[in-house]
Amino acid sequence: MSRPSLLAVVLAFSVASLAALPTVQRELSSDEQAIHVLNRLAFGPRPGDVQRVKAVGVDRWIAQQLDPRSIRNDANERLIADAFPSVRLSASQLFDQAPPPNALRRQARMRGDTALTRADSLMLRSAAREARAVVADVIGARVARAVASERQLEEVMVDFWLNHFTVFAGKNVVRYYLSDYEREAIRPYVLGDFRDLLGAVAKSPAMLLYLDNAQSAADSTRPTLGGRFGQ
Repeated sequence: MSRPSLLAVVLAFSVASLAALPTVQRELSSDEQAIHVLNRLAFGPRPGDVQRVKAVGVDRWIAQQLDPRSIRNDANERLIADAFPSVRLSASQLFDQAPPPNALRRQARMRGDTALTRADSLMLRSAAREARAVVADVIGARVARAVASERQLEEVMVDFWLNHFTVFAGKNVVRYYLSDYEREAIRPYVLGDFRDLLGAVAKSPAMLLYLDNAQSAADSTRPTLGGRFGQ
C-alpha cells in the first residue's frame, strides 16, 4: 500500500476538522468559504468558480482536487497543444527542431569554415529566436494552465515545487530540458511521496546540468555525464 503524501494528510485532517464543527460555529458564509478555499488551494476564483464550489460543497471540491486524474481537463490540454506545441516535445526533438546557436557554430568550425557567411548569420539568428521561443512556450503553457486548468490544486503544487527545485533556463542548454523536467520530474509527483519527487528531480538532466553534475566523475579516467546531456 502506498504511503499518503504529507499534503494529503494535512488536507484530510483540515477537512475532517472543518466537517466536525457545528454549522453555527462556522464564521464564514458559504460564499466566503468558497472564496477562501479557492484563494488557498487554487490561483483564486475565476468567473463561476464560487458557484461551482458551492454546488458540490467545499469538502467534496477539496477531495476532487486531491485526485486530479478524476477531473476532466480536455479543454485546457487542447489549448496547450494548440498554443504551445513545443512543450510536448522531448529534449532531443527540441535539439533537432531548434538547435542551439553554439552547436551550429561548432559544426561550422568542424567543417573548417573560418568565417561566417551571410547565410550562416541568418541561420544563427533564426536559431537564437527559436531557442528563446522554447522558454517562452514553457512559461506561456504554465500561465495558461494556472488560468484555465480545472485541476487547480495540482497546478498550485507544480508551481510550488518548480520554484523550490528551480533550474536556470539561461545556463548551458538547460532550456531544452525544461519541458521534460516539468513533465517527467515534477508533475507526476506533486501530490505523491516526497522521496519519489526528490529522486526524480535529482536524476533529471535539467538539474544535473544546472548543478554541473553532468561534469562530475569519480576519477579523471572515467567519462562524465556531459557526453549524454551537455554536448
